[in-house]
Amino acid sequence: MPWSGLPANQAQVPSLRTVAIGGAIPTRALLEAAAIYLCKEIRCRYGTSEVGLLAETTASEILSKPGFVGRVQPGFEIGVFDPSGAACHPGQIGIVKARVKRSSDSEQDAWTDHGDVGWITDDSQLFIVGRTSDIADLSDDLARQVSPVHEVEHLLRLEWDANDAGAVLVDDETIGAKPEIWVGTVDCKDARADKLEAILRHRGIGGTVRLFPCRQFRAQLMARSSAHN
Repeated sequence: MPWSGLPANQAQVPSLRTVAIGGAIPTRALLEAAAIYLCKEIRCRYGTSEVGLLAETTASEILSKPGFVGRVQPGFEIGVFDPSGAACHPGQIGIVKARVKRSSDSEQDAWTDHGDVGWITDDSQLFIVGRTSDIADLSDDLARQVSPVHEVEHLLRLEWDANDAGAVLVDDETIGAKPEIWVGTVDCKDARADKLEAILRHRGIGGTVRLFPCRQFRAQLMARSSAHN
């Protein structure tokens, strides 16, 4: 059942005080739904299995600062590096790496690369905007914008009860001047491209949405890939 279909008397769980969300870039759709139907105190955590919990913040800060994943936790270091391996300045986008801070009786750990792209401010606020596999040119201003694909995927699961959904931002000469968001869905017959576009515009995300059944979505991606080779 989608979040919007839950009865009003099921809103929030009285015994639940705090919910922590991690594992991926949290979207507005997910955070808003969690605050309505679970509890008001929603905290977002960023970390890795290799190093641990690296940053944490509240849902309200996530919503007000696109890409923000929290402040670096004590005991850890976050570094941002350009593709050549040189350290980036505060606020400069690059490849995000992490390590445990060196103690007085231990050797310095090596930086670990988890494939994330973002930047860190001089007061240890960490921003993540995507993956190295998705962002080809870190010097491009568009690289600093959070990809809309995660938002689209969560919206389809929460609002239209899709069993699964995948989205790709398509922005090249094969489709014309304006970018498109291609969306593939599984068991999601009620979703409408125009309604999804309206929701995204309200959230500050532009682009034409094209909906495909799962098999057609894969075929479109394969055809696009072949056209670029």
